Parts: sequence; structure tokens; C-alpha cells
Amino acid sequence: MINEMVLKFIVGGSLITIISLISKCKYPYISGLFMMFPAVTLIGYYFVSMNVNPTELKNITAFSLVSLVTVTVFIMSFYYFQSRMTIFYSLGCSLVCWSLAGLVLLCIRHYT
Repeated sequence: MINEMVLKFIVGGSLITIISLISKCKYPYISGLFMMFPAVTLIGYYFVSMNVNPTELKNITAFSLVSLVTVTVFIMSFYYFQSRMTIFYSLGCSLVCWSLAGLVLLCIRHYT
């Protein structure tokens, strides 16, 4: 259990470090592409697959597709807020928007 947690920590930290280094290159916008690279999703599905059966994994994957809406809400709100607030407030407000979109999504899923 501890080894798995350490591995997740190292992989996640490594990905963030790599994205940060890419943002310092000649073309920093490329880091935006790498932020959308599904590495975290790929690793997440791998570890989830170790704990659930194939049917549950398929349901999780289907809900992940629907959940892409929340990522879109986060990115669009961050784009909007960053010209109006500091980076920390922009990220915070965007996280609130993501959370609200997620809550709406969960309510829709629960009541349908």
C-alpha cells in the first residue's frame, strides 16, 4: 500500500516538474498541450483497474467522458478570470466553477 502511494507521488510530481520545465522553453505554449496529455488519466485508470472489475471500469470510463464538461468549465473560467484577477484568485475561482459543474453533473447522474 505504501509503495503504491510513493509511486503515485513520484509519478505525479515528475509530471508537474516536466510541464514546468517545458513552460520555460522557447515556446511555452507547448506546456498547455502537455497539461492536456492524458498521463494522469492513463496512470489513474491503471491503478483504478487494479481495484475494480472490468464492468465497473467501463462505467467509470463512461462517466469520465461525461465529466469532460467539468474540465472545459475549468479551462474556460480560468481563461476568463486570469485577465481580471491574480493567478491565485483565478485558479481558486476556476476551481469553484469546476466544483459546481461537478456537483451539477453528480446530481444529474444521481437523479436520472
